[in-house]
Amino acid sequence: MTTVSMMLLLPSLCISQINLKVGYSANFLDAGTNNTILKLANEKAVAMGLDLFSSFSDLNTLHGVNIGMRYLLGNNNAIELSYESMGRKRELLARSDNDAVRQTELFYSFKQYMIGYQSIFGQYGFGTAIAYNRFNIKEEFQDRKRAFLSQGQWVARFNLALYYKSNDAVSLSIQPYVQIAIQSIDLTDLSTYLKVATLSDSNEKFSNFGLSVIIYNGRQ
Repeated sequence: MTTVSMMLLLPSLCISQINLKVGYSANFLDAGTNNTILKLANEKAVAMGLDLFSSFSDLNTLHGVNIGMRYLLGNNNAIELSYESMGRKRELLARSDNDAVRQTELFYSFKQYMIGYQSIFGQYGFGTAIAYNRFNIKEEFQDRKRAFLSQGQWVARFNLALYYKSNDAVSLSIQPYVQIAIQSIDLTDLSTYLKVATLSDSNEKFSNFGLSVIIYNGRQ
């Protein structure tokens, strides 16, 4: 094969190793500090004599989309670049003695940028990833969402994988995972926003475990 032919063939070989990925993720998370703050806000509303229609419920689960790309390194290994966006809303709705309605909405957002390494053995696999999580809690202000708490943290993720190939170009993967926070989020601003007592330790890691269902499109 001539040098020119190799140069022409190389881009197509590189492209053929790339898979696009799109999927959905859901998890259960450890948010004890956050939930304690929400409980304090509920108790404050009751102490103020408000009639609660709905109170802040615990933040126990998240769900959202997972998109990105995978670059195959031979038949058994791959590097993945992923973006995952997950979130939930929490709401307190109450009425005062003069029938004035008070509504407080909190919009939780977890946006993660991940780079990972996957090992694939036929139908099975496992992987690791390091991710930067951009965490926000937003309020609705003049019909727009505005963040009153915004911080970042590094996290590590470990997953197992089960692959189902429909053909040589499309596969489905079910990936249970556990995510461990390397850094904590300081929730002091949440206590301040809700006007409740600041905890002696306001740090929260939001470590979690969950499941991702991913579709890969490209040479398998």
